[in-house]
This record gives sequence, structure tokens and C-alpha cells, in this order.
Amino acid sequence: MSRSFLENTEIPQLKGSFSVMALQLKYATDKKRLGEELDGSIKRKSDLRGVYADSLLQKDEMFDFSEVEIFSERDNINKEKRKVKSKIEQMNFEKDLLDRYGDEFAHLYQIKSNNDKYGDTAELSFREIEMSSVGILTQEQYFEMTANETENLRKLSLHVKLKDGEEFDLLMSPYDRPGVADKSLKMQLSLDDNDLASINSERFARIMEFCETHGFSTFNMDVPYSFDGSLDINEKLRVLLNEIKERDKKLASEKIKREIEINKQQEEILSREVGTADIGGVSRDLPNEQEIIHEEHSVNSVGNNRKPKKTIKDAEKGFEDFIEKGLGKAKGLSYFKEHTGILGSGWTEYIIYNKEDAENRKKDAKRDKNGEVKYTYAFKLFMKQEKDGRFRFAYRTPDNKKIDDAIVNGMVGQFKSLGITHVRFPSGLLDAEKKLWRTALAENGIVPVGMGLDKAKAEGMLKAAKEKLSVEGLAKYKYKLALQMEKDNAAKGKKLDVSEQEFIDGLKNSHYYRAFTNSYGNRLKGMLRNKLDDADVNHDNGAVDKVAAYKAMRRLFDAFHETVHNGSILNSSVFSDAERRELSAMGLTCDARDLSEEQMVGLYEVMCKHDKVMAKRELDDALLSARDTKDRQALGPKRADNIIIKEVFDGARSRFEKINEMLKPLGVDEIDFPKSFGRLHYDDFYKEHPEFFRRTAAGKTQQQPKNSVNSDIIHSDNVSRVMNKVKNSGNIH
Repeated sequence: MSRSFLENTEIPQLKGSFSVMALQLKYATDKKRLGEELDGSIKRKSDLRGVYADSLLQKDEMFDFSEVEIFSERDNINKEKRKVKSKIEQMNFEKDLLDRYGDEFAHLYQIKSNNDKYGDTAELSFREIEMSSVGILTQEQYFEMTANETENLRKLSLHVKLKDGEEFDLLMSPYDRPGVADKSLKMQLSLDDNDLASINSERFARIMEFCETHGFSTFNMDVPYSFDGSLDINEKLRVLLNEIKERDKKLASEKIKREIEINKQQEEILSREVGTADIGGVSRDLPNEQEIIHEEHSVNSVGNNRKPKKTIKDAEKGFEDFIEKGLGKAKGLSYFKEHTGILGSGWTEYIIYNKEDAENRKKDAKRDKNGEVKYTYAFKLFMKQEKDGRFRFAYRTPDNKKIDDAIVNGMVGQFKSLGITHVRFPSGLLDAEKKLWRTALAENGIVPVGMGLDKAKAEGMLKAAKEKLSVEGLAKYKYKLALQMEKDNAAKGKKLDVSEQEFIDGLKNSHYYRAFTNSYGNRLKGMLRNKLDDADVNHDNGAVDKVAAYKAMRRLFDAFHETVHNGSILNSSVFSDAERRELSAMGLTCDARDLSEEQMVGLYEVMCKHDKVMAKRELDDALLSARDTKDRQALGPKRADNIIIKEVFDGARSRFEKINEMLKPLGVDEIDFPKSFGRLHYDDFYKEHPEFFRRTAAGKTQQQPKNSVNSDIIHSDNVSRVMNKVKNSGNIH
């Protein structure tokens, strides 16, 4: 199948983290990490086989997990192994492409990585296509093809599928750039006959928008060069490209006119004898103006140790450090600092150029022979501070070009250092830039205002925030984002559908339940696991401890759930009077939402003491009820002691694990549960009730406390029988 092409020799610079050397290091690190994950899964599988074998050998003992649950854990381990193996296969596939294609792969990988991070409109995947369908790209490739006529030479491609159905391939091909000794790379956009047949102006515009988003300017897109002149240029593709260029040229011309008008206004202000802090119309007319909104507590810390408010000097120093160190620009050569008002009032302006030249400012904004103004700067940054302390920023790019993501990330980093928590955006911001801003702001825990956030956009932002923010920072960000979405929707009078409202409520609930979920993840889950592990070797009353550990954790959640919107946790009805007095003496009288991890740990320990008494009473009642010999027919057939104990334990564990059934409808992240494949010992019961020892026909004790009969002795022939059953059962493999 033949292909049609466009190409662009101006490609984005390869960032350091995407260099060939950096990617080789990344894949080496990934290989080690994934190998360790796979080894861990294999070890867990091996340990589980031992547990299963042990459960068959000791079938008279009391396990807290049934055979069905052991098999369920086996299935989970198998799923994890398959997932890790799939990641290893993908990693090996990409590493092989890196080894064979070097810089070509690195540039395409950078596009794919940025799309995965910022984009939500395209599916990207690597593949190889035959060079014979690509066209002849360089003289060397021409000679290579003629020398290998019997071989199918291939080219690496990044296949792109947009959400509206458009499909095409991106290639990075080497070529001889005039005046450059080494080979350079150019981007090629390729469509096969079927894709080209379905393309119209609207669909082609979406393809160009994707290219612009990833730094390939439509203005620099052209028909490709062929060494032997055999490449057939598709006329339809040429026409569509020219239509897009004319449209963009018109938009750029309109923007240049607006910029000229703004510059005239600035010149008028500079010529006045008296300037003002607010430059009025100029500030309002700055294209793509971003206004910063401070929360009341965003700059100063709480209490007596108040930090001084950030000033315009702090902002200027931070941005100059970013321009010089982050972007590698030199003052007076590749960047210039100016002011739009008299004596430093008004906006501070930074004009940045791609190349170092002391004459950059003089050469900029000159008219060509047709009288059109030509701008040579790369971008401009503006900043000022209002009398109320708020900062305002703006940026401008020539020819309506998309601002680079490195600049966006740098600006947002400065916002964060100034204590800014919310950033207001104007209407009319390009969609491609909105994605960059939303992601950069989310990674720094800053909330955008004026972007019309909905569920889909907020979900993308939270995905980015999760990668960068701490657990605590992410929880706070969810709450701030939800409040802003509510505020925006209220201002618009927007009526939300059920899904959208549930999403916002979920973000708020994640904040409300943070004291419990954070404490559980950081401390309480570990405490629960330790209590279960200690109970495994406690033959006297280990079953009591296990039941109590689960009962107390469920009661702790119930108390929090009951009072999360109603003040102090001590208002909960789950506490006994004795517990409430003890907790009050500990000072646990604050609102449920404000409980610290230490306070939650203290709560759990107090509740465990109460529930240990209740757990023993419940186990004793269950065992004694099963031993009523007066009316055996009414009670049904006699059940083994271990079955009775396990029923009580399963009830406590199951009720605890139902917490997720309550969290899920609230939109709160579910918690996970510790696994404990130990036994349920309760010898104290038989010490307290020796009359209930069960006797065999020979008069021997069938079940006794561990300290009276050594039941750990297992004959070797029994071991062999059970291990053969494990090996041949097919259940644990």
C-alpha cells in the first residue's frame, strides 16, 4: 500500500530525560525493578504452596483462611505475575527499538511520553513499516535500498489514532541539513491510501492540531524531498496543507495587529511624565493574561511565626533564576528585562530570544519590504503586584505559537514558590495550552480558575497530581479542586448531572475521611497485621485477640463515620461509658476530621481492650451453646470446635472488610486488608471448661490444650501423603 507524506525539519529539542543515554539508564532501572517484582510474586506463590500443604497436614488445627480464600490469593498472585510479565515484554520491545534506532526512537518516545502525560485525545503505539513504502529519504538510504533489493528495510513509526478516528504515522528520519556536518532528523507525517481517502479539511485540521501540540509548526510543514525524484506528491494533501497554512496565517496576522496596538499603548505610557501602578487598558489587553488569586492563608504561615509576604522583588528574582539556570539564557544577550511604567511601576517584562545577540532588541519588530512587522523574540513574560499583594502574570508568543511546556513548568514552579494556590485564566486560551497548564498546575498542587473544569479534566489533573504530590498534598488538592468546581458551577448556574455531582462529592469526602484513611494506611493497618501475627503463636487465646483486633477496627471506623460531619468523635454512640472517660482523659475531644495519626492509634488501642472482653464472651457463648447435651436434637449435629471458632472469627473479619462497601459510594478510595494465613488458637477455653474435653472410644483425649498434649508431631508417611496431594491437586500451581 502506497503512502503520502509531509515533513517538518524544525523539530522540538530532545530533553535530557529523553536522551538515548537517559533512556538506556531508565530501561536498566526498570528491568531491575520489574525483575524484583516478579521474584517477589514467585516467592509469595511458593510461600502460599507451603501454607496450603500445612493446612492439609494440620487439618485439625484452626486456620483463619479457608481453602477457597487461599486459592483466591493464588489467583491474585497469578494476575500480578501476568501484569509484571506484560510490562517486561513491553520494556524489552522498546529497549530493542532504542538499541536499533537510537535518536529516532528517543524523539518519538518523547512525543509518546508527553501525550501520555498531557494528552487525552490520542492513542500512540510503536510499529515498524517497510521503507519501500516510505519513500527515499537520503542519498545513503537510496544506496542502501539498491544494495539490498531482496531485503525489506524498515523504518520506526509512531502510529497515532485520534479520538475522532483519524490515523497516521510519525517518523523521525535522518537527512543532510545544509551547513551541518552531522545528520539531522526531520519529522515525517505519513498517511496510507485508505487514511488519505477519508481525510477532509476538518479532519486534517485535527491532525495538524496534534502536530502543533507536540511542537511541529504547521508553517514549517512541507512536501518531502526525494533524492531520486520518484516520490509522488499527493495533490489532495498539498491542497489541505495550503488551506491550513492560509487559515493560520490569517490568525497570526490578526494577533500581530493586536500586538502592535498594545505596543503603541505601552509607548504612550512610557512617554508620560507621571506613571501609575496599574496600567489600565494595557494590562487588560495583554494576550493570554493569567491573573493570580491568593487564598488568605497561602502566603503566611499560621501562628506567631508568620513568614513575610512575598513581594515583586521575590517574584523577579525567582523568574530570573529560572530564565538563567532553567532555560540557560544570558541577560543582555538572550533575555532582556524592561518595565512598562515610569520609575519601575507597571509591569516587569522579560523578553526572551533563542540566540544570544546584544542587538536582539534592535532587530526585533522591524518591518519587512511589504511593510509587515516581523517579531524575532521567542516569548515574553510579564508580572506585577497589586496593592492588595496579589500577583498578576502574563505571557505572549509571536505568530500565535504554542508556549513550550518547559516554560509553563518553570512559571508554575515560581507560582508555587510565591505561595500561590489558585491561578485565574482568561477565556480564549488554546486547548493545547490548557492541557499543559492544567497538568503543570496539578503537579504543583495549584488550582486553575476560569478553565471550566469538568469531571474528565479534573480526573486527568488528579492523575498528574498523584505522580508528584505527597499523600497528604494530594488529599488537600482534591478538596481544593472540588470547592473550585462547585464555585465555578454555581457562578454559571450550571445544573450538574448525577455523575458529575457524585465526582465532586467524592473529592470532598476524600478530604473529610482523610484522618481515617491516612491513619489506616500509615499506622493502623500495620498495627492490625502485627496483632494478627502475634496471635498466630498465642495458643492460649490467639483467636480472642484476632477477633478483637477486627472488631475494634470496625468500631473505630463506625465511630469516625458517625461523627465525621458532627464534631467530636466522642459523640459517637459506639463507645461505652468507660471508653469515653478514658478517651476524654487522653484529650481526644477534637473533631473527628482533625484527629492525628497518634490520636487514631490511641483510639484503636483503647477500643481493642474493650473488644477483647467482648470477643472472649462471644467465643465462649458460641462454644458453650454447641455443647448443650440436654437437647442435642434441637441443636442439630455436633460441630467441631475449630468450625465454631472460625465462624465467630469470619463474622468479625467480614464485618470489618465491609468498610469498603461504605466508602465506595462516597467516592473515597477503598482501603486494603492485611493477609494472615495463621491459626486460631483458644486453649484457655478448655482450661476453664475441662469437662468439655472430647474423648475417643479408647478413652484418649481427642482435643486438649497445647500444654497438655504435644499434637505438633506429624508422622513422615502423613507428610508424604499430603505433599503428594498438593502436588497432584492442580489447585496451587
